[in-house]
Amino acid sequence: LLESFLKLYLIEKKRVVIPTGNFPESVSAVHSLGGVVDGILLEANTQAIDLDAMLQACCPTTTACVHLCNPNNPTGLWINLEQLLEFTTQVAPIPVCVSEANADFIGQTLISSSMPSNLVVVRSFSKAHGLAGLRVGYAVAAPEVIRRFKENTRNFRVSTLSQVAALAALDDVEHLRESVSYMLREKQRLMESMADFGFGVVASEGHTFIAKVPPCWGSADSLCSKLAQEKVAVVNCSIYPGLSEYIRIAPQSVETNDQFIAVMKGLVS
Repeated sequence: LLESFLKLYLIEKKRVVIPTGNFPESVSAVHSLGGVVDGILLEANTQAIDLDAMLQACCPTTTACVHLCNPNNPTGLWINLEQLLEFTTQVAPIPVCVSEANADFIGQTLISSSMPSNLVVVRSFSKAHGLAGLRVGYAVAAPEVIRRFKENTRNFRVSTLSQVAALAALDDVEHLRESVSYMLREKQRLMESMADFGFGVVASEGHTFIAKVPPCWGSADSLCSKLAQEKVAVVNCSIYPGLSEYIRIAPQSVETNDQFIAVMKGLVS
């Protein structure tokens, strides 16, 4: 869905304003479609998305669209909805495409009956619902935007199995509640453990978080190499400009999380 909307907006203009710490597949999609990324660094002290800088980067004659995630990926930081709606109004008529793939962990959404006409919200079943392998999601936007989207994309995009699973997931409110509660609980435990190991943990509202690697642990590159030798994987955030000293951690099963903490303790000793 994200790639399809980018393809739609890049027909006439070629520049896309995106935070440098952003879902990497979106950046790859812009490049593969012949677009140009105007990457905006995250705020240095907080690693939050700098909406003021993104606003300054927007140009009505050259900017095809703005794309960001809320909560953000990889940081897990969330932008207040009022702030984001104000930003969307300020950059109009430039389209703003917001991925809410992790919004179930916040319990709030930009989706409403009074959404700005330049706002597109994309949701995923891959995270809290646990249907990552089925590659299913949905988008909400003004009728004119959806009409243009349908005219410029192919049919049969989602399998019948994926559609049935997605509808069942929407009906299973109790499973979603339990899933969100579990992930946030385990995230908090991992954040506390990483803080105990001396990492600079950036408290997040989503289910993932980033942590700054202290000098005594070496660089993010060296730490990830050591963890790989123990068959443990975290995201090396050096792929994101401005986050070269950070790693990203996402909760897994209790057993896997316990194993990760044990490996970290072993590296300390």
